[in-house]
Amino acid sequence: MSSILIDIARRRQRPGSGSILAITPSKPAEMFHEIFSVPYALIGGQATKFYMPERTTLDWDVLVDANDLEQARSDVENGGAVAMRPLTIDGFTCRLNNAVTLDVIAESGAWVVEALTAARCAASGSQDPVLALRWLVLLKLNAGRVQDLADVSRMMGCASDQDIEATQAVISQWLADASEDLDALIQLGKLESGRRGATVPYPRTTT
Repeated sequence: MSSILIDIARRRQRPGSGSILAITPSKPAEMFHEIFSVPYALIGGQATKFYMPERTTLDWDVLVDANDLEQARSDVENGGAVAMRPLTIDGFTCRLNNAVTLDVIAESGAWVVEALTAARCAASGSQDPVLALRWLVLLKLNAGRVQDLADVSRMMGCASDQDIEATQAVISQWLADASEDLDALIQLGKLESGRRGATVPYPRTTT
């Protein structure tokens, strides 16, 4: 099964798309809504805990519309953050004044506006909106890192049939070349969770 993840990652991952490797403490994100004047939503590992068993991750990631990137940069600078470096994908990494490392990732397209509009604050009481599962899967499939693909598989294994169908529809519309990969990851997730109806994912051969 791991060979399927590796194969997908080789085809989809963009070099340098990972977070900075500095070790920083993980703290609640309730400060973010006090920083940003633009629409944003939690993504990355801190968002996955709302859709699957929590895994340890130290950095925080938010999504903004590419049109709002410069305003987002101004927001965090005005909030006392120190800019650390740009990301190789659109966005930047900064360290907030409470030592939290934050990646601000910018994406463009009509789907971003829809995704940010649909983002909702989590039931845990956080005041920061979390990206809906279908859009979070889109981001992670597009990133294509092995950890992202593993997250997709596990989240799909925990998702309701309704959420799985909604996710498939979003991927079919906005990232059609990943539809087959998503189906394989759904099956891996179902196998891991022991759900009925799981089958062995498609075999992929190389020449």
